[in-house]
Amino acid sequence: IKINSNIYTSKPEHLFQFDVTANNFSILESPYGNFLGEGTVNEDLDIFVYNAFADFGSSTVEGNFTQRWNPAQYQFIVDGSCQPTDLNQWMPSWWKGIWVDFNFTQDIPLGSFNIKGIWGENSTEAHTSGKVYSKDFSFRDMEIKNSAIEVSVDFNDTLVECIDLTHAEGTISGSLKFPRKNSQSPYFLELEFNGDYPLEKGRNILGETIKSQISELNASLIDCEVKGKIGRSDTSSTDHEIEIKIYSAEDFQFKGVKLDEIKGLLSYRNNLTSGNFNQLDFAGGRSSLVFDINNSNNSDTISVIMSLNDINTHKFINSLTPAIKVFNSQDLKVQGSGSSLELEDNNGSFDLSLQAVGPLSNLLQFKGSGILELKQKNLSQIDIFTPLLSVFDKFTLSAFDKLNLLTIIQNLKLPFLSVSFETLNAVFTIDHDNIHFSPLELNGQ
Repeated sequence: IKINSNIYTSKPEHLFQFDVTANNFSILESPYGNFLGEGTVNEDLDIFVYNAFADFGSSTVEGNFTQRWNPAQYQFIVDGSCQPTDLNQWMPSWWKGIWVDFNFTQDIPLGSFNIKGIWGENSTEAHTSGKVYSKDFSFRDMEIKNSAIEVSVDFNDTLVECIDLTHAEGTISGSLKFPRKNSQSPYFLELEFNGDYPLEKGRNILGETIKSQISELNASLIDCEVKGKIGRSDTSSTDHEIEIKIYSAEDFQFKGVKLDEIKGLLSYRNNLTSGNFNQLDFAGGRSSLVFDINNSNNSDTISVIMSLNDINTHKFINSLTPAIKVFNSQDLKVQGSGSSLELEDNNGSFDLSLQAVGPLSNLLQFKGSGILELKQKNLSQIDIFTPLLSVFDKFTLSAFDKLNLLTIIQNLKLPFLSVSFETLNAVFTIDHDNIHFSPLELNGQ
């Protein structure tokens, strides 16, 4: 360290002037670097550093520093290429916590910060404001190309506002608010953002609790608006809250079932996960879905109101995952006891309305009711001559006569001897593992 001082100053209130040069120097265990600065000391021994320059760690910055002693007020004004973690040792403990989930590459962020307060960990006067422009970094494993971030920290909150954040699939803007313990807030994080959100690549941003709540959802990109509050781990009485408005999505899947279009609201509050989707397009049709899942007391009870309209039967069968598939998608046969149903028409469709409640972990325990309309060419063909022969059982005929009668009827090839059904209408109820149809109508020719 080299210090030059001069007791002769241009201003009477200054006790003396000085300039400092320090090479390979560390302040409060900060990264080593080179420092230049000049300043003055007044009669109260307050220190004013002007035109300071520092090249330390991965940062190259310039700025001013002021230190007063009654009270012990400080102020840093810093501009330049600044790796935020290089300042950890100079800042209160909350500063380090801001950057834990950030991973900056060789492209050091450009920053501008104004940091002031009174020395002391619990000082209510501490305040930090600044802007960070950065590129090619990650936040909780989500890769970011470019961003403009504003940071504001006071006694109660740390606020990180993303003015503009660009990733590989689109842009996002929003904010992350970290209430400090001084505010006595029950929440660890409050978040708001909107834009193009890459769900699969950005799951970790939402935190472990919300991540687990949406584990069955997947999408490459969602145009959405999100608001949420994450409770502190040491505050068991406060639950998390999340609300996601979905305007559109790409490659959206739920439990492996792909949806062509989705619009609606998904929320979690007070141990209740709710969904209200007024548009769910898949399998060539349009649907709607309203549900509530009760997550309290180790329960997974779900109530569902669902409407499926003009769903292509062939596409629907092939959209189901192996875990829930009840059809063989190769030959499109429904296996039953001693019978089979072939769906030869790939243009067949169905409508389904369903209202049910039960445990999500066991579909065989559901109770509810619904209406099904299935439109399918060659839905089933039923020969009527066999039941007709049963009428002759009431008459005394020899086995030989019955065989001859059967041969004669079969050789007639009359059109009324078989019926082809193309539409099935059914009102049904679900009672655990039983489905009751009443009435059931088949229409055809």
